[in-house]
Amino acid sequence: MCISHRTKNIDAAVRQSRLEGYIHPVRETWRDPGLTESLQTFQGFCAILGLDKVQEYLISRRVNEIPDFTRHVLDAEGQALQNELTEKFRVGFSKVCRVISRLLIHFP
Repeated sequence: MCISHRTKNIDAAVRQSRLEGYIHPVRETWRDPGLTESLQTFQGFCAILGLDKVQEYLISRRVNEIPDFTRHVLDAEGQALQNELTEKFRVGFSKVCRVISRLLIHFP
């Protein structure tokens, strides 16, 4: 994105179009009232990331009683939760990258 924005070899209209393609999803994400509402509390933030489910899972499995949880094999529910969180973080990370790109445009 930064390369497209700063290069002189691309027509200004094409550069503008590409820039809009990067900014539009970020702008729409921040305009989502559901996101704004969720981010007003720590619980809402955890729910967006799926961390509320992690707490429930860990309590239900009594992991505080497992001496070395890093060696513990997750059951099907734990594996499904792990996959869900991995996907959420992957998607969330790409959104964060878009926001950073947006900031770089305004503060070169």
